[in-house]
Amino acid sequence: HHLIEAFKSTLEEAKYADLILHVVDCSNEDMDSQMYTVYETLKKLEVGDKKVVTAFNKIDALEEEISLKDLQAARMTSHSEIMSGVFCTEYDTGAKIYVNYTESDVTVSGITVPAGDFIRIN
Repeated sequence: HHLIEAFKSTLEEAKYADLILHVVDCSNEDMDSQMYTVYETLKKLEVGDKKVVTAFNKIDALEEEISLKDLQAARMTSHSEIMSGVFCTEYDTGAKIYVNYTESDVTVSGITVPAGDFIRIN
């Protein structure tokens, strides 16, 4: 990603942050791959252990209901890569989101997450 290289010195400032605000454009059809790129970039910058607050922008513009809408005001309590390309995000509401960025279905805690998709557990 050429933008990452262009803004590398700016991105490196994340090392000094107490909190990272991650704004996600829900109306973008590449939302999942963009989120994955952000988390991979944070990992490469060695700031993957920082607390991340994700704000889902433009969620009201979606035509179809998605299972993340009620998490708009929720606080993320943890985010981790549980296996290569598979992430788990937990919220203060008790909700968990498993996101599978791989090209194969994966099973996590007895739950199958389809390739390139996510599952919400409440």
